[in-house]
Amino acid sequence: MPENNIRLVMKNKYQTFTNTERIIADYFMQNKEENDFSIKVIKDKLFVSEASLSRFAQKCGYHGYREFIYLYEENLRLRDGRFSNEISLVLDAYTQILSQIKDLVDVKQIDRIVEHIKSSKHILVIGMGSAGLAAKEMKIKFMKHSILLEAINQSDDMILQASLLDKDSLLIAITLSGVKSSVIESLVQASKLGAKTILITGNALETYSYCEEVVKVPLLAYGDCITTQIPVLMTLDMIYQTYCASLQQ
Repeated sequence: MPENNIRLVMKNKYQTFTNTERIIADYFMQNKEENDFSIKVIKDKLFVSEASLSRFAQKCGYHGYREFIYLYEENLRLRDGRFSNEISLVLDAYTQILSQIKDLVDVKQIDRIVEHIKSSKHILVIGMGSAGLAAKEMKIKFMKHSILLEAINQSDDMILQASLLDKDSLLIAITLSGVKSSVIESLVQASKLGAKTILITGNALETYSYCEEVVKVPLLAYGDCITTQIPVLMTLDMIYQTYCASLQQ
C-alpha cells in the first residue's frame, strides 16, 4: 500500500511514468482546488483514455482510479492553503519521516549505543558521500564534550583505519543502502579484531551478523524533495541527546 499523501506518491513514481502518465501526474500535482474528478471529466480535460487513468492509478499503487481520487480529494481537504505545492511536499515528507522514525526507534538500543560510546577509547565513524557528511556532523557534536571521533568518508582510508582497531574501539558505519563494499569490509574487519561495531542503515533485508547493533532508519524515495540522510541525522541527534542526558545522571 503506498503512502496516503498522493502528491508524494506521484513525485516518487514520476520518473517511471510514460508521457501520458506524466500528463496526468502534472495535472493532479499542480491542481490546488476541489473539482469534478470523475473519470469521464478528467479523460476529456486531459485528452487521455479511461484505461490510461486506470493504469496510472494502479502504477501509483492503488487498486484503481476510484481509490486514487478518494485519497486525492482527502489530501486536498487536509491541505493547508497557505503553502505552495512545493512547500507542502517538503512538509509532508518530513511529517512522514517523523512517523516512520517513531515506529523504528528502539530506546534500549540507543541507550546501548551511548554506553558503547562512553566506554570506547577510540571511535571511528565512516560513510561514503552524503553519509560521510552525516559522520562529520556526528564528530562535530561530540567534540563539544571532548569525545574524539574520527570521521572518514574515503574508501581506502576507512578500510585502513578499521584494520587498526581493537577491543577498546568502536566503529559506527553509515550506509543507507547497506551494501557499500568499503563500508561493509570495514565493519567485517573491525569485528574480527574485536572492536564494537554499529551500522546505521535503511536496508531492512540483511541481518549483518558481524554488527553488535544494527540501527534501521527509513529508506526514503522522495527524489530530490529532501535529503535522504535526514533519518540518519535524526537518529544521530537522538544518540547525542541521550548521551548528553546520561552525563547529568
